[in-house]
Amino acid sequence: MARSLLDIINKWNTDKLFDFLRSQELNLNEEDFLILRNQKISGSSFPLLSKKDLRCQLKVGPAVVLSNLITEINTNIENFKWMYSRYFYIIPFEKWSFDHFERWVLQNYTVPKKEVYARGFFKIIQKIKEDPRTLKEVKEIMLILDKKATLFWV
Repeated sequence: MARSLLDIINKWNTDKLFDFLRSQELNLNEEDFLILRNQKISGSSFPLLSKKDLRCQLKVGPAVVLSNLITEINTNIENFKWMYSRYFYIIPFEKWSFDHFERWVLQNYTVPKKEVYARGFFKIIQKIKEDPRTLKEVKEIMLILDKKATLFWV
């Protein structure tokens, strides 16, 4: 079975990740790599970084370039769980809504099209809804969101 770039990157240590970033000709300098190294960024953490995470230490240019690369890596249809699932871990389920999710995504990621993150959102809620371990309260919210998904795609 073919592995996605994300699957491969997730297994990399910091040095291997930096080799990859250098090969992408992103015009990052050694200061940028030093900042990433000091933050202990490795392959498993790199795809999870948001624009906000990157802007904490990096200058705007490198932060935007890396954010765009992360978006490219994560927008593969098979990779939605990596890019957007963080929302479902850090936001209390009572606040989950597509509008809230959309604001969160736009604040944290460079996203090319609404349909990309919308598809990711609705795929994730479908998986949560179908999981037998999901709490009853969460399933009730999932049913509401699922109805909105039907309206969204019609």
